[in-house]
Amino acid sequence: MNSEAFFQGVEHTGAHAVVQGKSAHAEPLHTRLSKALGQNRLVVTYAYRPGVRRATPEQLFDRHAEIARAHSADWSAAPVVVQKTIDRFPYSFDVPVTTPKGSRPVYPRMLFIRRELLAPGQEPMRVPEPPTTPRVGADEVLLTLPNPWTIGTQ
Repeated sequence: MNSEAFFQGVEHTGAHAVVQGKSAHAEPLHTRLSKALGQNRLVVTYAYRPGVRRATPEQLFDRHAEIARAHSADWSAAPVVVQKTIDRFPYSFDVPVTTPKGSRPVYPRMLFIRRELLAPGQEPMRVPEPPTTPRVGADEVLLTLPNPWTIGTQ
């Protein structure tokens, strides 16, 4: 296929391409992805270690430490491993990271994230610990921290 045939019906405006008329891509992206997935499954596996911070924000400031770093933080020895099966698009999920009551939150120590496209009947790759569904226990809370990518930009 030559480049003229490939770009026929596509209008380029800056960094975006707008599809004109009847095109094979007139459907939304999530519809095309769902059709392409067919009977296959997309499995997302991720692992992290939850933790706590030993210092207050004021103590971190006095020490010239950084909130988004590992300063004055400890993480659990046992990882939390989660597997999500995605069979439709769009799809989103939360990553609930708990903090023991009375403790200060810290960003989790992310160990890995893996995406696998599996055929019907195919099993995902092995993981270091059996996958779980994170839940907030009686002595735990869900606390929020600022987005580490936007700290200091606002």
